[in-house]
Amino acid sequence: MGSHILGKLLFFFTVIILTRLLGVEGFGKFNFSLSFVLIFTVFADLGVNAFMIREVARKKELAALYFRNALLLRVILGAVVYGVIVLTASLAGYPEDIAELVRLIALYGIAESFNGFISAYLRSFERMEYEAFLNVFMKTALLLSVLFAGSQGWGLAGIGLVYVAVSFMRLVFGMVIVFSRGFISPGEFLSGKTDIRFIRSMLSRAWPFAVISVLGVIYYRIDSVMLQSMKGSMAVGWYGAAHRVTGALNFIPEMFAASLYPVFSRFFIESREKLETAYPMAFEFLLILGLPLAAGVMVLSEEITLFLYGQDFLESAAALRILSWTLLAVFLSYITGTALNSLNRQKTLTKISAFCVILNIALNFILIPRYGFPGAALTTLVTSSLMLALGLFCLEKQRFSIRYFRILAGPAFAAAGMCFAVFLISGAALFLRIISGALVYAAIIAATGVVGRIRREIGSAGGLRGV
Repeated sequence: MGSHILGKLLFFFTVIILTRLLGVEGFGKFNFSLSFVLIFTVFADLGVNAFMIREVARKKELAALYFRNALLLRVILGAVVYGVIVLTASLAGYPEDIAELVRLIALYGIAESFNGFISAYLRSFERMEYEAFLNVFMKTALLLSVLFAGSQGWGLAGIGLVYVAVSFMRLVFGMVIVFSRGFISPGEFLSGKTDIRFIRSMLSRAWPFAVISVLGVIYYRIDSVMLQSMKGSMAVGWYGAAHRVTGALNFIPEMFAASLYPVFSRFFIESREKLETAYPMAFEFLLILGLPLAAGVMVLSEEITLFLYGQDFLESAAALRILSWTLLAVFLSYITGTALNSLNRQKTLTKISAFCVILNIALNFILIPRYGFPGAALTTLVTSSLMLALGLFCLEKQRFSIRYFRILAGPAFAAAGMCFAVFLISGAALFLRIISGALVYAAIIAATGVVGRIRREIGSAGGLRGV
């Protein structure tokens, strides 16, 4: 968990440096190229990573068979996807500097696809320490390499080369770990059987994971691609900078939901009553965390933008004010998604995701031409909120209800008090305003008895061991 947070922080620092080095237009081109490539490279996986984790974790004796055949599939799909990316970028008529960057970033995307495969294989053995090492190593190397490239004035192409080199370096280290630490021997790999029927079977059984992965990548990346086509690189730069701020905080619900998933799944089998009690408590916990973050980022959007990116990115504050509220929607959606998965409602979750992706694309076509990058931010807010609402509706139908006014009143009152306190010291330094706001929020939450009530409910439910 610590390495995951460290990796997120290192990558966010890298993004901040990139904005300073490249400027609005350069960062926009880079952000577009990355989004464009990642929409395609998700098809180099087709759900095999998630499927392999599950199957190898259950049957370790099949690990070598999965590794050899899944790696062969990845090589074939990677080559095809790279060709499709290069061809599509050429046919789209992008300027030469962007087309060149796309070709470079495509190599990075393919290498990252292989890195994801290596991480999935290691995860299937529950050896998270190796994945943690590779993650921190890459993020550290990327940060230092970007700093070096900036000091040498390498520009966009140089930054692209840095991303490619670091990603391939991680791939080499990952392969060394796999072959040298006993996960599979070189002899076993070379003498293994290439089974086309097995590959076909693997693809046919992995498709549900593929659908979820494709929908997720399209949902989070399509706005930058559409912005580039409709409004140009400057708009992508401003929007991308704002999006990185909110995205940097998503590790909080991500880790919380990951720890809850096995607990919720166990409660579903052992005691539905415990699950019905634990779900609203988890929802309220992330509400208490997410609401002040959303309100605080909204109120301090200009100051945060200036501090992180500088005067050239001040326009990003308009998008950040809107995107701040997606934080709350995303925080709570992690809980509804985890609950639906634990109830074996993956198909329901996939349908919700598919509907929101289609709506996202449609709204972007309507709002971006009229409002520019704030329109893309508004689209993200609307679809994130709808995804949350539909998840809550589906859980209500499963008799998992939440007393919304009861759990919202205290945090909403505390968030309002926090915003008022931040406004009163508007001339103070940013960090002082953040700390003061956090203290006011915590004090009001304590005074309203929210924490005490949650403790009493956990105690009356027998402690809800495992939550």
